[in-house]
This record gives sequence, structure tokens and C-alpha cells, in this order.
Amino acid sequence: MSSQISIAGLPTEDRNLHLTFDAGTILLNDQRMVLMHTHAMGALRKELMDTLGMDRARGVLTRMGYASGAKDAELARKLLPESNDEELLMMGPRLHTLEGVRTCQTDQSRYRYSSAPLLR
Repeated sequence: MSSQISIAGLPTEDRNLHLTFDAGTILLNDQRMVLMHTHAMGALRKELMDTLGMDRARGVLTRMGYASGAKDAELARKLLPESNDEELLMMGPRLHTLEGVRTCQTDQSRYRYSSAPLLR
């Protein structure tokens, strides 16, 4: 069994998130994604802080966030190859919202966005 979810703002041929229940895969433009409970992420964050200390845990989570953001930027550039830097920048908040990282609202007139973290 398979399902697709449309993502507004992406070219028609690339704007689907593919969920394949039989194979247990979630793909966003052929990139494997992971669906995880926020409680589990919170528990991992707490375990990292307890084990490594606040500064080292922050470093690990920051590098993880950087790696995720770099992949999102790569994906945005691939999906919207004709876009300028400002348009690509505005794709970041949309991907954050889609991935469940943050809820974001953009103001394209000033290229700013506000967000609220989903994981606390």
C-alpha cells in the first residue's frame, strides 16, 4: 500500500512525499526520511545532556541540525534549479514545517520567517 502527499510550491513532478507502508519507507524526492515520535527525540536530547553534558550535547545536536539543513538546501536547489537565493531561502521554512521540525510563517516581502519549535 502506498500514499502520496502534495507539497505546495514545488514543481508538479517533484512535489510528492511518498509513503510506502509495505516496504516501510518514507521518501521525499528520493531521499529516505524518518518518522519518529517527538517524545523519543526529547528522550534522546535528555540522554545526550545527561551523558555528555550541556555543551557537548549542544554541539552534537547543532552538527546534526547543520547536516539536516545542508541536505534541505541541496534538496531545495535540486527541486527549484531556476530559483534565486531569496526564493531558495524561503523553501527552508516550508521544508522545516513538512519535516515536523518547526511550524513556520514566512514574510516574503522581507525574507524573514518566524517559527515555533515542535520539540522542547
